[in-house]
Amino acid sequence: MVKKKMPSSSRKKLKRSQKVSSKAKSSPKKSKSSKQKIKTDFLKDPEMYDFLHNIVGAEGVQVIKRIAEKEVSDVDLAETMELKPNLIRKHLYAMYEAGIVTYRRHRSKTGWYTYFWKLHPDKINVAITGRREKETKRLEELLDFELKNHFYECKNRCGRVLFNDATETEFKCGKCSETLEFSDNKERVEELQRRMQGFPKLDAA
Repeated sequence: MVKKKMPSSSRKKLKRSQKVSSKAKSSPKKSKSSKQKIKTDFLKDPEMYDFLHNIVGAEGVQVIKRIAEKEVSDVDLAETMELKPNLIRKHLYAMYEAGIVTYRRHRSKTGWYTYFWKLHPDKINVAITGRREKETKRLEELLDFELKNHFYECKNRCGRVLFNDATETEFKCGKCSETLEFSDNKERVEELQRRMQGFPKLDAA
């Protein structure tokens, strides 16, 4: 029996379909672990990691990894991480105060409330900027106070006293009665200036 030759147009279509099917087979779907890795990539950023670590510590960072992947209840977090529920909630509330997590409350048929928590990585930079601005303003106020005042202190270092307060006690320490001497605050000023380096200058109000 003589085989009929396939038309050239049909052969081309067949080859294209074979290429598409082979590509589909050779392109495996991303695994669950790789997806989770992408969702926690922000922890590789040193500034973000330090910010989060300062809020919740190393243990809290592990909580962050779990709620970055999906919405999780504090009960499930406590069970899977084998930690006390009140400790889990402490970390979650700290993150909530920083504005980087939200929660959803679900009431069961028995009237029991369960809280589901979700991290929002896109809000971390916003929180960092907000905290940086607050710290900058605080340091500026401290520096301004140090530069505009003169301080006095006794040899027992009971505490610094402003010039006006020192004159009222005739330059005697109110705690130990020792003489108050001028206290040079140059080192304090320099330390505040060092801490302010790297912080953005706030716009005048």
